[in-house]
Amino acid sequence: MSLAYPLHTKRPRITTWTLSTAVSFLDEVAPVLSGRNFRILSMTDSFLYNLYRTANADGLGKTTFLNKVVYSSNIHHSSVPQQCIYCCNCKPSSKKGYGQGLEQHKQRAKVMQSAFVNMKRSLTEQENMVLVVQDFTQIRFGSKLCQDLIICIYFGDPLVEQKVSHTFHHFIAEHSNDVDFVVSVWTELLEELYSTWPNCKLAIWSDGGRKHFKQSTMIHWWWQQVQKSKKSVEFYFFESYHGSSSCDAAASHAKSTILRFQKNFNTIITDINKLVEVVNTLQQHEAVVFNNIPSTKDQFKVKTIKGISKAQLIKFNFNGFIELFDDVRDTQKVQTISVQTLA
Repeated sequence: MSLAYPLHTKRPRITTWTLSTAVSFLDEVAPVLSGRNFRILSMTDSFLYNLYRTANADGLGKTTFLNKVVYSSNIHHSSVPQQCIYCCNCKPSSKKGYGQGLEQHKQRAKVMQSAFVNMKRSLTEQENMVLVVQDFTQIRFGSKLCQDLIICIYFGDPLVEQKVSHTFHHFIAEHSNDVDFVVSVWTELLEELYSTWPNCKLAIWSDGGRKHFKQSTMIHWWWQQVQKSKKSVEFYFFESYHGSSSCDAAASHAKSTILRFQKNFNTIITDINKLVEVVNTLQQHEAVVFNNIPSTKDQFKVKTIKGISKAQLIKFNFNGFIELFDDVRDTQKVQTISVQTLA
């Protein structure tokens, strides 16, 4: 009888470092993008493993890599990377996955992307216009996961060739990616923005995450800020799975930098403050740790605002009204919410 392993021979031990490096590699090659709980892989498992071993000569064996790293993730295989799950027919039973619903989904995505590009170009002509894109991503450090709220700020800048500059802000915390996190961040960031651009008009773009961005508490909080500051704020929501790539790119840069640091120094980052320190080595990136995030339930009571799910544009009126549109071109108003509704 032949033995798989000779007597007195030990199997190589899978270390935390080796496993963490493999997961970080997968995060880099097939990241979980905005609004998704899965990865899209546009290559075969064998090709993926060959890439991994090229980058990590002393890495995991193929079976271990696939079973413990790849197959444990929610993977969608597609010939087109970063594809929308509706457009690639991954959800044919959904309203947006077939027929008229799918065509409307594609048309809205096209209109929203065009509106975003045009607004970004208009920054060269509007001195007080500030364009903001926000999104969440997860960052692994050691055996833990933290949430990173990435906020990209675009503004007109006559001193650069493109006439538009941008900065990336990372707000990192061991906290759920909920509305409490977002409100805490914006409470601090909004004061800084208004100090830099006293008369700015804010245009904020995000996905339609009902847990943190597109929900009653968030809209109520922004309504309060507009009434206090008397400054213009508009919210734009990308069509599902068709968000801007700027935050995804910032997340990729941050994770790649963390991975390189761990490889270069043969270490695993287990401290969130060290994580922030490494991210801050990137140009145009600023990262901070957020602690002691208070609950919004303790700050104010919120009435549920109906119709938010259909809105792709929300405008705040200085007179206390909130206007909801289901078309970014202002052509189809869903409803107008009065002061009495929220007060």
